Amino acid sequence: MSNSLLNIIAAPELEDMIVDWLLEQTFVQGFSSYKINGHGARPEKLSLAEQVTSRQRKVKFEVNGTDDQVRDMISSLRQELGNCDIYYWAIHVNDSGYLCEK
Repeated sequence: MSNSLLNIIAAPELEDMIVDWLLEQTFVQGFSSYKINGHGARPEKLSLAEQVTSRQRKVKFEVNGTDDQVRDMISSLRQELGNCDIYYWAIHVNDSGYLCEK
């Protein structure tokens, strides 16, 4: 069974909504979230202050799952939060697991 890592980038205002959405996904066993700065070529999405500093506050989520689970999450994300400004990508995971089982 092959695994993928789903990365989700969103505005900080969407953080609680995405956390709730991820917790509702029955096969998600856990995820990580980070506060990050986004840099990109979409000036129409930047406030004047963000244009001056060339960065935009964002939150990033990482969710590991099987390829099928990640595809299902992307589909569900599109259906349930498709009207939000969310960027995502999925990458193949070569290996994962706990180093020490206790």
